[in-house]
Formats: sequence, structure tokens, C-alpha cells
Amino acid sequence: MTAPRIAACRGTDTATFFPAPGDLATVRRALLICGRCPVLIPCRRYALDHRERYGIWGGLTEETRETLLRIGPPPAEPGVTAAESVSPRWAADTAQVVLPMV
Repeated sequence: MTAPRIAACRGTDTATFFPAPGDLATVRRALLICGRCPVLIPCRRYALDHRERYGIWGGLTEETRETLLRIGPPPAEPGVTAAESVSPRWAADTAQVVLPMV
């Protein structure tokens, strides 16, 4: 995925979004950039739909994406049919995603 022209990460060194294990300062920097990005939701959807294994995408770390994909979407609301159920990108559309404090 190429960052759209309006993405907050455009022009940022890609190493910021692929930090070394334990480099919490870089993780924080990436999450701050993502937090002010106008394309956060599409980026998050892309990462979840394509099961990106590495890096920080749409404000989600590798561990957070793994957890979201493992636990799956929340239970369907009453009256919602199976055809209307959501894909793994459900997390991209919800404000209930809790980011880890790093």
C-alpha cells in the first residue's frame, strides 16, 4: 500500500513504522503520527484485511492486530443478519479499539 498524499506518514522514514523490538520511543512516535492521520481508518482496514504481519499500520501495532484478528468481531447486534456481519476490518470502524500504552 502506498501512502495517499494526505497521509500523515507520507515523507516519514519508514523505519518509524517498523521499529526494532523494544524500541518504545519509536512506537510512540509512530502512534502519534497515526493518531493525527486523516486516512487512519482506511490504513487500519488495509492492514487487517491483508493481515499485515509487521509494522505499525493505522495506529495498530503488530500485537494489537494479532489480538483483534484472533478475538474476531464483537457479537452481532439483534436484528443483524449473517450477511450483514462484519469482516476482520470491524476494528477499523469502531472507536472501542484500545491501543496499548507504550
